Amino acid sequence: MENFQLAPSFFHIQLNLIWTILHVHLRSKEESGGLQYYISLLGRVRLGTEHPDYCTLVSFATQVLVRHIMLYWETVCGTSLSSLAKAKHSPEEMKAFAIVIYHKYISSHALDQITGQSADSQDSVL
Repeated sequence: MENFQLAPSFFHIQLNLIWTILHVHLRSKEESGGLQYYISLLGRVRLGTEHPDYCTLVSFATQVLVRHIMLYWETVCGTSLSSLAKAKHSPEEMKAFAIVIYHKYISSHALDQITGQSADSQDSVL
């Protein structure tokens, strides 16, 4: 009874979540939005196995997420990130850019537009 746990540890929850994300969004190499496309593009061969290495998978997911965020900033601002930094916009202007990014790419409304489905027609967990 020394090692009795009432719930899985945070590590195991993260592990299962990242594996689920991989399997749901894997798709094929030919689809540019699927994770398999990015896996082959970045040469992450170890992610093609049935149970990929956790650290490699987290590193990969972080890389994809950060690059997408950088792409959103460049798209909304209409300039490169280095040019954006040199422009020294005010905090209010930067906040306005962030709000546009949120509403255009991250919010549930943006997801509905991308998938072409309303939130009511999608499956939900709760």
